[in-house]
This record gives sequence, structure tokens and C-alpha cells, in this order.
Amino acid sequence: MTDPDSDPRLDQVNPDLLDMDGNPMTLRAWAELFEDLDAKTIALDEFDRDGETLTVRTIWDGIRNFPNDPLELFHTGVGTHGDMMTVRSYPTKEAAHAGHRELVAAFRLAPKP
Repeated sequence: MTDPDSDPRLDQVNPDLLDMDGNPMTLRAWAELFEDLDAKTIALDEFDRDGETLTVRTIWDGIRNFPNDPLELFHTGVGTHGDMMTVRSYPTKEAAHAGHRELVAAFRLAPKP
């Protein structure tokens, strides 16, 4: 039986897997980064909102889903108790940081429903 880690396709650059700067990467490199929540988290804020801890986390996923669609490499999720809902997606790390800050500010000020 062949070792799956020895598959040469793991080390071929894939144009649909992009690093945090938008450069194509290998499946092996993408998987290592994707599986590490700390490494793929580019911004994280947690704060109390009416007795609950609200988490706003922005992560990189590095997947180009469709070549003609807008690039969405980063996503911000908001939630409590580990239940996260994606709220926004972004093409670049800079846009993701800016969007993250906007959402944190908005959720800190918004009244709880």
C-alpha cells in the first residue's frame, strides 16, 4: 500500500489554493496552514455583551471557489458559545483586518436583540 503523504500531487502548486498574500500554494502547504486555527486566525476579539461572551474571529481559508467569482480568501464570523456565523468575506488580508475592526465596533455598540 502506498503512503498517501508520498503522493506527488501534494507538492504541486495549485492555482485554486492561495496563501494569505494571494499566491498559489501546494496542497500540502495549504493543508498544514488550514488545519491550524491559530495560524489561520488573523484577528480575534472577544467581549462581554449583556452577560454573554461574543466572539468575532477573522480567518484565512485560501480557497478560490470559482475562477470568475470575486476572490474571498478571508472570512469573519461572529457568535457565542462556539457557534459562529460567517458575516463577511474579503479578498485581501488588509480588507479583512479593516472589516474585522468595523464589525467589532458595530457589535460593541449594537443593542442585544
